[in-house]
Amino acid sequence: MGLIIRPYEDRDRDGFAAVRSVVYRGGEPIAPDEPMLRDDGHGSVAEVDGNIAGVAVGLDMRVTRGPKAELRCAGVASVGVSPEYRTAGVGAALMRGVLPQYRELGFQVAALYPFRDSYYRNFGYEVGGTRYRISCSPSCFPRIQAPLANRMLPARDHDAVRGCYESFARRYSGANLRGETMWWRQLGGDTPFTLYTAGDPIQAYVAVRLVEGFWEEQEIREVVWITEEGYLSALALVGSLGVNQDRLSWHEPGDSPFISRFWDHGVEAKIDRQIMWRALDVPNCLRALSPEGDGEASLEVDDQELPENRGPWRVRWKEGCVEVENSPSAGLAMDVRTFSQALIGEPSFDTLLRDSRVRTTDEQSAKSFARLLTPIRAYCLDFF
Repeated sequence: MGLIIRPYEDRDRDGFAAVRSVVYRGGEPIAPDEPMLRDDGHGSVAEVDGNIAGVAVGLDMRVTRGPKAELRCAGVASVGVSPEYRTAGVGAALMRGVLPQYRELGFQVAALYPFRDSYYRNFGYEVGGTRYRISCSPSCFPRIQAPLANRMLPARDHDAVRGCYESFARRYSGANLRGETMWWRQLGGDTPFTLYTAGDPIQAYVAVRLVEGFWEEQEIREVVWITEEGYLSALALVGSLGVNQDRLSWHEPGDSPFISRFWDHGVEAKIDRQIMWRALDVPNCLRALSPEGDGEASLEVDDQELPENRGPWRVRWKEGCVEVENSPSAGLAMDVRTFSQALIGEPSFDTLLRDSRVRTTDEQSAKSFARLLTPIRAYCLDFF
């Protein structure tokens, strides 16, 4: 079997569409005028003996690492292999083959939503952060009086909520600082969600696809807030949406205020659709950070798929700036999955060190590196 992994080209359109049709559309043909890639997408194909057997799309994202730092992230979406080529290693070859492509394009990290976490660990990905799906019947929902006025926005007015969203995103790691195409995609595409806001200026918003009937589940697409008053007002709006429905559901991060303040009998919360992260360029991941204070450490990263990440690296930093260069030795050693978790911030570097995921011969390097990779909640609202 002659297998090639390469970037998508215009000549691949029919084969690319055929794979996406059978994997994601139940075999329904894709219209000839439907774009295979939008302006924020990078396509890759697995070609077997001249036929397109598998496809992948990496979305061009910028994700937060706290209030100041950003990482360019390839959001790995639409990965699929035609049934006749499955179990032959095509999918694994595709997942490995896109990594150097993304690194060459300048992506520092990659992220994906796994169909099975253990499978993607084979390629260096690991879970980072926690997202809860909270659901309850309206009778279990807390009675909240909105401190701020709620109002409905015109369709597609995401510019009005952009500032609120970005302030919320900067509290976390891994939140996508959306471009125009990503805003369009995440707020419903050609059939946009309804937006409700709280306060003027906006301190919270709720994005929702309103259900057509009664006594169904009303799923909330996005709840975002930057003040306590905004959060309470958004919750009051969520509660009003459930008055004539059987159930309400929405997502919150690992530090969910609903769980800590409003938990009650009948409320359900479960970890839902965990996102996995992978460092693609260790030196440039570190250079992207914006640390406080100064320090120095040395490390080595075991990466079977991208050996360029190994090092060893000497890392020096001072206020807002990180320098990385080759080092003759390393005081810290970890695999790329552990480094990716420490980078994203949840679990923290200290936790990984405590759990013997990080090997150290230099306690000072370990203490210093913990000050560089500070703990932070990771939370991505985007589904891709």
